Amino acid sequence: MVDPSMPRRHRSRTRTWWAAASAVAAAVIAWALVVVPSDGAPLTVADGVSTVRFELPNLIEGAPSVSVAGAGGGAKPVVVNFWASWCRPCLAEMPHFEAAARELGDRVAFIGVNHLDKRGPALELQERSGVSYPSGFDPSGQVAVGLMLRGMPTTLFVSADGVVVERRTGPLSRDQLVELARDLAGE
Repeated sequence: MVDPSMPRRHRSRTRTWWAAASAVAAAVIAWALVVVPSDGAPLTVADGVSTVRFELPNLIEGAPSVSVAGAGGGAKPVVVNFWASWCRPCLAEMPHFEAAARELGDRVAFIGVNHLDKRGPALELQERSGVSYPSGFDPSGQVAVGLMLRGMPTTLFVSADGVVVERRTGPLSRDQLVELARDLAGE
């Protein structure tokens, strides 16, 4: 509330502050209504166990959609890497993911999620880095928002039954990635 006995300039600042606070609150409410999926968030927490489910169009138009449930035939653990062409650490890390996917591909499935990006630059980076595993295309960033991910790149290590057993934010070295993926596979 604005106190009428305040000097005029203080009343103006107070009104400006309240207007800004109201705009931020309205934006947060609008974001929750528009960005968060109405059919349930892609992250479900029950009894302290997190499970991941999403299905995205493939980064390569016309290719099959990408999902954790469909990765590797649905019977393997899955490494999910969130990346973008504008993310420098993602660029450095992607060859490590390809090497690990080739090494562990029969035991662990790898998928990418292209986040807040445009298809052209994303395809160019995927080709330049040699990544051959599928990536889902999420230009709105809806999956990462639903999973409450912070920072890029982020990698989820998901058991064969869809439980998130590890979450890492920031670039991973090839050795770190292979070790975490082997742990995921029970090796």
